[in-house]
This record gives sequence, structure tokens and C-alpha cells, in this order.
Amino acid sequence: MGADLQHPLPARGARGDRWLRRVPAAGGGGGHGPRAARPRARRPLRGGARRADLPLRRAGEPARADAGGAALGAPAVRRARAPGGPRRAPRLRHVLEARARAPTRGGGGRDARGHRPGAPPPGAARGGGRRGRAVGAGRRAALRPRPAGRRAVGERAARTVRARRRRVHRAGPRQRPLPHPAALAVRVRLLNPVFWPEVRRGSERFARELADGLRDRGHDVTLQTSRRGRRTVAVEDGVTVVRVPRLPGEDRLRRRLYEDHLLHLPAAYRELAADPPDVAHALYPTDALAALRARDRRGGAPVVLSYMGIPHRVGLANRRGRKEIVLRAARESDAVVALSRTAADGFERWLGVRAHVVAPGVDVTAFAPGEGRAPVPTILCAADHTQPRKRVALLAEAFALVRRERPDARLVLSRVPGAPLAGRLPDGVEERDLDDRAVLAAANREAWVAALPSVGEAFGLVLAEALACGTPVVGTAAGAIPEVVDRDGIGALFDGDDPRELAVALRTALDLAADPATAARCRERALELSTDRTTEAYLALYADLTARR
Repeated sequence: MGADLQHPLPARGARGDRWLRRVPAAGGGGGHGPRAARPRARRPLRGGARRADLPLRRAGEPARADAGGAALGAPAVRRARAPGGPRRAPRLRHVLEARARAPTRGGGGRDARGHRPGAPPPGAARGGGRRGRAVGAGRRAALRPRPAGRRAVGERAARTVRARRRRVHRAGPRQRPLPHPAALAVRVRLLNPVFWPEVRRGSERFARELADGLRDRGHDVTLQTSRRGRRTVAVEDGVTVVRVPRLPGEDRLRRRLYEDHLLHLPAAYRELAADPPDVAHALYPTDALAALRARDRRGGAPVVLSYMGIPHRVGLANRRGRKEIVLRAARESDAVVALSRTAADGFERWLGVRAHVVAPGVDVTAFAPGEGRAPVPTILCAADHTQPRKRVALLAEAFALVRRERPDARLVLSRVPGAPLAGRLPDGVEERDLDDRAVLAAANREAWVAALPSVGEAFGLVLAEALACGTPVVGTAAGAIPEVVDRDGIGALFDGDDPRELAVALRTALDLAADPATAARCRERALELSTDRTTEAYLALYADLTARR
């Protein structure tokens, strides 16, 4: 703008610092003229500092001007800043100089209001704080010196709190009373599509042994299975057994190569939905589907799937829908349990699922060494001869080779209902009904050797039961059988499908049976696979699953 358009009035004096009073300039001034300072109420100003924190000038005391052109208690006129020059408004320097000139009381180097010299005014912005923060009434009260009486009360309260903390630290954490054993009981539902007396296989024995172990520890166990006919409920040896009905058409589905044990699923689901347990433990993938449906739709119990085999692409593809059923059951269950490390590797390889490893337990009380060893060499095979993978025919061929050296040797096979071998048995071979556990234990004590030449075994429970009776065993060096026969002196293994290799293993085991120390070694290995260890492992898994929910 040109000079002729400039404002005719002189520039007004600059506003002083917030905590300074405006007073008339000495000797008068131009512009609007001097104006007497008006008394103001003492209240906190924005910006943090209070007017009372500055030293007040006594009446009649001449004002002192500072080098910057402003005076504390004197005219507070801020000089105009030259264009491009540095800003000259050193508020903090003024405050510090004022505090340095302020008189202090004798106690602790504080001024008349209890503030230390050189400290920033109460409410001023500190490191990390908000600039220009106002001081409220509560903060002003906290900044005031506490009276002697109040200070003593606060110190006594603090000492009491510290003493209480020391006592608690010396006493340790509070010991809560243990809950009643009944409060720790778990309602477990074991699900298996078939059970005794209809079928007596390793899965059914595993279910029975686990149910007995849970029952002996005070837990509520129900074994749910299926049957042809109406629903029945019975208590068998202290365990409640619920049999749900199957729909008709089972043979028709089997002829069309559909997955087994599908027609009882609607009734199994209704049973779980009507009386949901704490844990649903399925021993077959189809039962796991019923438990998963009850869990997802009814907010039911967590689902545990114990797979009684080794997942493999051949076994998963030889039935319609089996791969989809097993895959869904394994991926959606809360926990998957494999019977051996070999079975767990199959889960990870073919299904991409990591499984827990819990070996099936052996009742070491029912299966125990005793008197009654047969006077002649006896070989026992408790496998189902109707299943090709058990390779009972291979065992019969190898036994014929053994009889060339031991003509008095005998081979005892398990009788399968509906598939007798009478009339087709070679010399020295006999059939027995081994479904009953007591009969099977007696047969193991009588035998010199127990053999299981099958392939694809997920564990080999019959071998563990024979070891518990002190009987050496013979098995295939494939699958999970080497995990059972894991040391020397308790049995022999063979490779391939050559009957001569199996005959060599049978002769080696018969020689071990003649050694008096063999029974003790076999019993020691079986104790590592007892039902007690299996039950404790499953209880730990149940507790972990219920705690997550």
C-alpha cells in the first residue's frame, strides 16, 4: 500500500504477557493514551500459570523496566518485531527471573506460596503434556501443600497397605479349597456303530476298556451304539449302553459299495441332541458326523474322533463317500486321536490333519501271566480270518513249515460267527470262540506265541494283550506293529508275504518262549501300554477341550 493510504493513528501498544498487568507507560504515551490498570479477580488464566505466582509490587514502589522493554508490574509493552527478525517474547525468562527475585520461606527453599524457585508454574505444559492446559480446581487442590494432620493420616494409611502386602507375600497365594470330586466328573458319550455281542473286534474291546477306566475314576460314561430294532437302554458291567435303531436297507447300500454304518445316524443325532454330554467321543467317522451336527445345531459338546485305522488313499477310495466323510470328520472335530505314530503320519500325509497319539490301553489286571502253559508248542491268532488284510492264510502256510520241525505244534484261530472253517482245517489247526475277554486271556496264557501277520495295522491290540500275559509275539515289520514290538527279547518281526520268512519268525518266538526271562520282559512292555495311562491321557484331552469352551 502507498504512504497516503496508511492509517493516521499511531500504532497501539502490544498486549503484554498473560500473567502481567497492563499499567500506564511512564511519562504518558501517544495513540489512545494511558489507561489506569483495573483490579481483576484472582482466577487461573489459560496457559497454565497463575497471576499470584508472580511477585506483586508494593504500593508506591516504582516500576522496574527490564532490558526487553517490559516490566514486571510496570508497563508491559511488547516491541514490534522487525521484518524477518527473531521473535522476542521470552515469557519463560521473565517468569524465572521473577521467581529468582521472589522472597522465600525458611522451609525447603520455597516461596510464600510453597513453590520451589525455578520450578515451572503449576499447570504449565510439561514434557509430553498438552500446551496451554488449564488447571482445574481438583488439580489446584492436589498441588497445595497438605496440612500436617492430613499428611500424617495419609502416611499411616500407606504404611498399613505396605504391611498388608508384605504379609500376603510371606503367606503366598491364597489356597482355594479343592472342589468336590463329584464336581470334577465328566459326562462322556462313547460312540461306536456296533458293539458286543454283535461284533467283537479291537474297536469294541478298546471302547469297553476305555469305558471301564473312566467309570472307575468316577466319571459318567455312556456307550452309544446301534442295533436292528427299537431303542434299548441297559447297564452292562456298570456302564450304560444305549442302542439306537438302524434304518432298513443296510445290505442294499453295501452291495452298492457305500460307506458302512450310515443308517443309524438320524437316531444317533436325536439321542445326542436330547441328552447332550460334556464330551462326545466317536470311534468311527460316521458317528463323528452325528456328533458334529449336534454340536453345531444344538450347541452341544466338543467332539473327539479316535480313528481305528491308518488313513491311506487306497482305503479312502474303495467306498463311496468314505473320503468325504473321513475328511470332514477329521477337519471339523475338536480333536483327532491316532492310535500310533504311524497312523498320525497317515493323517498328516493324506488328510492334512495333525492328530494326537494315544495308544489303546490293555487291562493288565485281566490279562496277566499265570499257570496253564500248554505242554506242546501252541501258536495263537485272534485275528478275523474273513478279512484279507489279516493274512490268516499266510499264517497257515507258515505253520505247515513249522510242523516239519515240530510235529506236535498247534495253531489256534478265532471262530467268526457265520464263517466257520470246519472241514477245511489242516492238521494241527483248530477254532475257538475267543470273543469273551476271560477266554481270550486264558488262551494267551496257554499259548507259547501269539501271531498277527496282518498289514496296515494301526496298533495291534491283540499283540499287546499277549505281551501282558507274558507271551512273546510275531508280527509284520510294517504299519504300527513295530511300535508295539519295539525291543529285543519280546518277539520277532518279518517282512513281505513269503511264508518261509514268517516260519523263521515263528521258530524264533518259540525259542524265546522257552527262556524263563521272556515273560518278565513281555510284561514290562505291556505295563507301558496299560489302560490307566490311556485313560489319563484321554481325561487330559477332555479337560483341555472343555476348558476352551
